[in-house]
Amino acid sequence: MTAPLLETKQRSFIAPQMAGRLSVAWLVAGGLFLLLWLAGDEVAKWAFAYPKEWFIPAAKWISLFMKWLVNEASFGIFTFTDLTRFIAAIIDLPYRFVLSL
Repeated sequence: MTAPLLETKQRSFIAPQMAGRLSVAWLVAGGLFLLLWLAGDEVAKWAFAYPKEWFIPAAKWISLFMKWLVNEASFGIFTFTDLTRFIAAIIDLPYRFVLSL
C-alpha cells in the first residue's frame, strides 16, 4: 500500500528566483520573433532572399522516392504495393465480418 498524498501544490521545475527572468526572456524572444516576422522583409532583405543553390529539392526527392517505392520496390517475395494491399485487407476484415451478421 502506498502512502497518501499530503501535498497537492504543484511544484515548479524552475527555481523561483529564475521564473520571473525566464518569463521576461521568453516575452522578449517572442516579441523579436513577431517583429521580424511582420517587418523582417524590409529590415533584413538578405535574410529572406536565399540563393537558388541553397534550396533543398525535397519535393523532387520525395516524388522520386515514392515512384520507386510504388513501382520498383521489392522485398523478395512481395512488392510494396502487395504489402499495402495486404494491410488494407486485414483492416477490412472486421468490417466485412460485421456486414455479414
